[in-house]
Amino acid sequence: MMGWVMGVAGEVICSIAGYRMAARRV
Repeated sequence: MMGWVMGVAGEVICSIAGYRMAARRV
């Protein structure tokens, strides 16, 4: 039942990580 929570959390973490990496590159 908490599977979707983990999925959403994973997406958020990936989004933040990707945003930070993009900011570093720029």
